[in-house]
Amino acid sequence: RAPLGEKRQSFSVLADAALICAGNWPAPSKGGAMPEPAAVFTITCECCQAKIHVDPHTKSVFYTEHPDMKKRSFEEVVKDVKSTGKRAAEKFQAGLEEEENKEERLDALFEQAKKKAKEEDPDEKPPSIWDYR
Repeated sequence: RAPLGEKRQSFSVLADAALICAGNWPAPSKGGAMPEPAAVFTITCECCQAKIHVDPHTKSVFYTEHPDMKKRSFEEVVKDVKSTGKRAAEKFQAGLEEEENKEERLDALFEQAKKKAKEEDPDEKPPSIWDYR
């Protein structure tokens, strides 16, 4: 989400301008309060041709329609939801196997480090940064 600030304010100005242009912006009543607008209006994006449905009173987006999104049947959606659980179980099993093998990998690395430590001379002075001039 974009932080509150200039972008949010420009959307508000855009919504107000669209209301005024569409003639949906109501005149203030005698009490000074604004009456409820009649309906939600639609803004079409010039870049991607998406339709944005906006409530003029709250200036909030109800939903968007993207032209490149394909319509899916209910059966396809149910199939995707069911396969989501299966994929999650597969990922969990893979993570579990990796966690079980983790101890063996770490033991092997520890043994290699111990072997390397035995091979090195314990009395040898570590290299200094001044030795590499």
